[in-house]
Amino acid sequence: MHVTVDTASVPVTAVRLNKASHLSILKDGSCKRVCDYLLIYALDGENSAVFVELKKTLSDERKAKEKLRRSLPFLEYLRSVCAVEFGKETTNSRISIRYFRIGEKLSARLDKQSVRVGPNRVFRREEYENITINAVLGPRVALATLSRA
Repeated sequence: MHVTVDTASVPVTAVRLNKASHLSILKDGSCKRVCDYLLIYALDGENSAVFVELKKTLSDERKAKEKLRRSLPFLEYLRSVCAVEFGKETTNSRISIRYFRIGEKLSARLDKQSVRVGPNRVFRREEYENITINAVLGPRVALATLSRA
């Protein structure tokens, strides 16, 4: 699946987490599953990190939610690397973290929804294991949508 994030000239660092891996000492399985992307940016003086899991259909599967939840150690690792490289001022900087599932359609069987969701609208928000996961439909999403959810 391909999704375009409209950034409106805001510099964004996109880390493709499905190409990264947890430490080799961890057993293969659910501990090693991670989401597709981590987006890191600063907008209006606020540092933000957005974990993104891309899906063709946004069914209510637990596996995608677990991938999002288990990706947080990568952000903490990157923060530690920055602290070593740039000093302690980066370790105290506050960063807001958001989780998103982005899909093309709601159901694998039919692409008919009773109510069409407008572009750049979070249509579902749910709590899962102490994180809030937002869901967006469509091949294009604005960075502002990812920032205000």
